[in-house]
Amino acid sequence: MKHERNIDGLRRNAQKKKEEALQRTCKAIQQLISEARPINFKTVSEVAGVSTAWLYKEEQIKERIENLREQGIREQKLVDPKQQVTNTYHEPKYLVLKNKFQAVEAENHELRTQNQELHNQLEASYTRERALANENEAKQSKIDRLTKLLSETQAEIERLK
Repeated sequence: MKHERNIDGLRRNAQKKKEEALQRTCKAIQQLISEARPINFKTVSEVAGVSTAWLYKEEQIKERIENLREQGIREQKLVDPKQQVTNTYHEPKYLVLKNKFQAVEAENHELRTQNQELHNQLEASYTRERALANENEAKQSKIDRLTKLLSETQAEIERLK
């Protein structure tokens, strides 16, 4: 009697691992395209975390990488080598300047916000000062009136004596 082994679980696991590898590979290719990095079997295998042998074995992936690699080679030939060296030379400087510009913009925004807050505080202070000055003026006027009334009353008392 021959015993049949149950290998369905192994098959499902292998299929799942293959699908995950395909997804990682597609994401890696998209990442390389967006980063404008060269697309070849080595770079795709490094970014995707798969072997180059597996990439060559999967026909659809293999054809896609070969097509993209050819497109990249054609595009590189269209770019003037002197221009490519210049771009490579200036890119780090551009990124540094871009980062500095963004930092200055952020600082400028922060300073503008602080300036507006200080302006609002100063305006509120002037408003309070004007209100206190008006209140002080009204009280001084009342004091003057009461002083005059007191003088008149004392004069009346002196006259009546």
